[in-house]
Amino acid sequence: MDVRSVDVAGEHDGASGDILLTNVDDAVLGMWVGDCAPVVLVGQRWVAGVHAGWRGLRDGVLDRAIEAMNDAGDDPCVAVVGAHIGPCCYEFGESDLTVMESRFGPTVRSTDSRGRAALDVGACIRAGFATLKPAMSVIECGLCTGCRGDLFHSHRVRRESERHVLAVWIESTIDGHT
Repeated sequence: MDVRSVDVAGEHDGASGDILLTNVDDAVLGMWVGDCAPVVLVGQRWVAGVHAGWRGLRDGVLDRAIEAMNDAGDDPCVAVVGAHIGPCCYEFGESDLTVMESRFGPTVRSTDSRGRAALDVGACIRAGFATLKPAMSVIECGLCTGCRGDLFHSHRVRRESERHVLAVWIESTIDGHT
């Protein structure tokens, strides 16, 4: 799992990674996501961007993101979850669904709009944070990239090649305080 700390604006520009974090004012963290969930973690002085697809969730991307912020000397207290594929549009194979259910619990199992087995990525994220950081405030935008073709691209639903960008930064103020 690739974790990149941005210590100066522009560092790691164009590099691949699952987790970006910074405590540098005005250094924009940008991460391409498609139907996967973009997650922002906010601490007292650090922010992190997390690419949370099903494989990353399975492999512990949330655990690793919290660990990276803790290693940097901060403790995330808020998570913001952006638009991602919803269970309504996310038919999912039974064997992989069983793996996700064993990791995150039964709430991740759902059905899509056609009644087929589906994964609820948002439920995976909520369950992950409930286990890792029960006091974490989780804010979800609640929009499905598959259903909302008027707002989002979706490779899974419409085979679109475009992606979304997660962008997060710490904004400095005029007097130098954030």
